[in-house]
Amino acid sequence: MKVIGLIGGMSWNSTLEYYRLINEMIATRLGGLHSARIVLYSLDFEEIECAQRQACLRIVEGLRVRGAEGIILGCTELPLLIHPGDVQIPLFDTTRLHAEAAVELALPSKNAKTIETGI
Repeated sequence: MKVIGLIGGMSWNSTLEYYRLINEMIATRLGGLHSARIVLYSLDFEEIECAQRQACLRIVEGLRVRGAEGIILGCTELPLLIHPGDVQIPLFDTTRLHAEAAVELALPSKNAKTIETGI
């Protein structure tokens, strides 16, 4: 069996899930008490988050200076890094907007606009 190198996820929880899935697959293929041979490096998200947060704040400020009047956070991780109080421009969290639209589609409020689903 070859050794698998695994760079852990952004938290120990996600690393655990990769570790579990890999080992379950190895056990299924090989049977018995087999488990994967893994060399693991677990990232410390605190270190990454700090650097990413500062970079995102610089990017938002650069877009604001160039005339942006609002910023769409088009990545699910971005709202974890920067918040409305961190910047001088409105932020639009697409994860929240999609979730709100899904809830509105499932349970329309009395004053709701019709949402075009294309279905």
